[in-house]
Amino acid sequence: MNRRDFLRLAAALPAPAFLAGFKALAAPLRKKVKITGMKVMLVRGTFDWPMVKIETDAGVTGIGESYWGHGVKDIMLGYLRPLVLGEDPLDIDRLYTKMITRTGGAGAIAGATVTAISGVEIALWDLAGKLLSVPVVKLLGGQYRDSVRAYWTAGVKDMLDPASCRDFAGALRDHRYGFKAIKIGYGRKKVAQEPFSRHFSNEDLSENTRAFTNLREAVGESVDIAVHCHWEFDLADALALARAVAPARPWWLEDPMPPDFSSSWVKLTEESPVPILTGENLYTRHGFKPFIINQGCHMVQIDIPKAGGLLESKKIAD
Repeated sequence: MNRRDFLRLAAALPAPAFLAGFKALAAPLRKKVKITGMKVMLVRGTFDWPMVKIETDAGVTGIGESYWGHGVKDIMLGYLRPLVLGEDPLDIDRLYTKMITRTGGAGAIAGATVTAISGVEIALWDLAGKLLSVPVVKLLGGQYRDSVRAYWTAGVKDMLDPASCRDFAGALRDHRYGFKAIKIGYGRKKVAQEPFSRHFSNEDLSENTRAFTNLREAVGESVDIAVHCHWEFDLADALALARAVAPARPWWLEDPMPPDFSSSWVKLTEESPVPILTGENLYTRHGFKPFIINQGCHMVQIDIPKAGGLLESKKIAD
């Protein structure tokens, strides 16, 4: 029955009959799918990656991925499974809020708890897409672009050796995925002697200048180079590193200081000759917000299966 026929029939029927017919037509829509189970497995590798499966009484399942970390699986099965059983899997934002709220005492601001919630949230979106027969991107607002750039996190045997850099450049050119961007860790000579020091020596800075200059000369101008740090420096040395690698014109300097926001991030962003990026160790929009509104970085990088899931990542991007 098309809309015109339905309206004609509604006008012809007495009110009680019309309402009865409407209720009959709407009955299938009132039947809600319910979550009946949650299972988690660890995919072994360099790290153990938790994969979560949400089961429903409709026989449809959703799969989600969480970032690695000890305890994520236990949080999913111990805290989160009881919170979602019997719920409508399409109420994703409500269930995300419920999981965040009910696990507050277990650390639902950051860390493994948010990571576990992220995996469940992604599984709910996968389930929603299957139930509604549309790609998840359509449910999140629609497709915005046809492709996204990808970089290769790689390593060079010896960046101080120009020949080694040329060998790496050859491997990059021959890579089957055709990468035009790479991320390389900084080099630090004294790390074995002072593993927790946040400071560079002059020799360390000079070697980083040589290393990234060698790499730039080897890969050419068409390849973007990101410099990967691990939250290891204070403001003075992060700025010194940015200046040391600036001749290679990096795409960005990643996570050079401890992850919590401070005014030092603003000062670094203002003074660095290299774009500053952070976000790999931030959680939910509340963790990203001070960096964004205070211009504490040039770019943010969201780990979706860690920061809160798909919708939370979209809120961060917005």
